[in-house]
Amino acid sequence: MVDAIVRQDNPALWAEFRRLSDTLSDGADLVLRLDFNICYHHATHHEALPALERILAWAEQAELDDSDRIILAEYLLNIRDDADGARQYVEGVEQPSTYRWSGGSQWKNLAPFVQRIRLNRLMVTLGIEIDLVAAVPEAQDPKERGNVLFERHLVIIASLWGKAKRRRLSGSEIVHTLHSALRLYQRRHKETRDWRAWYEIESAANDYFDFLIRAVAAHGEEGVGKLNPFNPAFGFCRLDRGNEPFERETFSNSRKSRQESVC
Repeated sequence: MVDAIVRQDNPALWAEFRRLSDTLSDGADLVLRLDFNICYHHATHHEALPALERILAWAEQAELDDSDRIILAEYLLNIRDDADGARQYVEGVEQPSTYRWSGGSQWKNLAPFVQRIRLNRLMVTLGIEIDLVAAVPEAQDPKERGNVLFERHLVIIASLWGKAKRRRLSGSEIVHTLHSALRLYQRRHKETRDWRAWYEIESAANDYFDFLIRAVAAHGEEGVGKLNPFNPAFGFCRLDRGNEPFERETFSNSRKSRQESVC
C-alpha cells in the first residue's frame, strides 16, 4: 500500500497517510517506508529533503547494514548533493562476496548483484578509486572463473556510470572502457564448458546489456551512438555473435527507453 501511495505525486495524500499511521501500532515503520520511497521515487520533489532529514534522524539510532549505508549515501548525493556526508556512510562498506551459483536458481534484472553495482557506482561518483581485482578476487576454484569475469565486468560498467556524474566521457573513451565488457560472451565452448553455471550467466545477457546501455546513456548521446550499430555514429566493430547490445529499433526510441535507473 505504501509503495502504491508514494508512486503518486500527491503530497496531500502522503500527509494523510502519515496522519492515519499515527493510530497504528506499526505506524512509525510505515511512515519510515514512506520517507524512503519518497526519496527514491521523488528525489527532486520539495518533500524529499524533509523526508531525508527524518531518515537521517532514524539512522542515528539504528543499526545500519551495508545496504542501508549505500542507500543513505545515494540519497545524500541525489537530494542534498552532499558528497562529504555520503562518504561518511559509505566508509567501511565492503565489497560483497562473489555470488555463489546454485542449481535451479532463478533471478532477473541482475538482482543478486544490485549491491555490488550500487556500491561501485557510488564509490566512483565520490572519487573513490576501485581496485578491480581486490573488488572481485580471483576464485580458488577454476570452475568459478566465469562468475569472477561476470562480476568484474559489472564493476567496470557500474564505474563507467558513476563517472558520468563527475565528467561525461567522450564516445571514444566509452568504447575503450567497455571493450572487454562488450565481448564478455564471445568465448569458445572449450573455454567455458568447465565453468560452473555459465549457462546462467549467458541467460542474463539481456539484463547485462540493458545495464551497459543505461550506463552509457548517462554520458549522453555521443556514447550511445558510438555503440549502436544501427546508428550513423556507430564507431565500434560489429559483434560477430549474438547478444548484440542493441536490438534493431530506431535510435531515438532506443535512447529514450534506456534512461531509467538499473536499480
